[in-house]
Amino acid sequence: MALLSYPPDLRTANSNIERTLPATQGWHVYAVQKALNDAAGGSLSADGYYGSMTEDAVKAYQTRNKATADGVVGPTTKRLLTEACARRVDRTLDLPDGLIREMGRGEGGDNLSAINPYDPPGGDPGTDCGIIQYRCYELSDGSYDQADLKLAFSPYDAMLWAGNRFLDAKNHYLTYGWCRNNRVRAEKCALLYHNWPVGANDIAFEGLLSNADKPATWAYNSAGNPYIKFLDGQLVVTRRDWCNFYAGVWQEKVSLHQGSMAKAIDWGV
Repeated sequence: MALLSYPPDLRTANSNIERTLPATQGWHVYAVQKALNDAAGGSLSADGYYGSMTEDAVKAYQTRNKATADGVVGPTTKRLLTEACARRVDRTLDLPDGLIREMGRGEGGDNLSAINPYDPPGGDPGTDCGIIQYRCYELSDGSYDQADLKLAFSPYDAMLWAGNRFLDAKNHYLTYGWCRNNRVRAEKCALLYHNWPVGANDIAFEGLLSNADKPATWAYNSAGNPYIKFLDGQLVVTRRDWCNFYAGVWQEKVSLHQGSMAKAIDWGV
């Protein structure tokens, strides 16, 4: 049996894993298996197949965490696994409190295998995969590199990758004009860099964002409707909105939206 198919399937990747016959399989199962192994000390074979051993491991994890032990990886179980992966990353890296946890919530909605097709006009087609939306680019034959997909759908490994990338960007931005020797500014720009490097670079150099009120071309879904990105249900439309949600930064003084991902992060100030 092939481990997993290409490309990731949007419908199954975002579904709950239920105890059904025939048993479900795919990247969404692989993500749960990896999370159980890496965050809960499991020893599952990460084969992307939801068989009896995976079901038993899910139930055991649910029981240990006082969740309903039904074998269904629904919102509560996903949240518990997200938090466990984030805690392990936090023990490894020196990051702002809550940063990795909020990336998992803000980027993937705590969905261990969230995917977001990405095919910009004139750009490289690909898919934002996994809990922190790791970018996987489509190959010339329409497939994806399996090593990239395995990283994207391994919640702990992807969070660790994102944390190290954040630290690299932070150290880089500490030498930029607006962020020079200012840890908090550099950290906020480094967080924005994960989602929007061009905007992060603009702010890090100048302390402000060009065309802040211009609608962001990526802020709309395929039906032409703006995304609800703020955690309290408000829309993200303009470039300023995007910067506020991710990092709370677009100029020196900014009023953070109540539902901002950045609002939930302890920047140590």
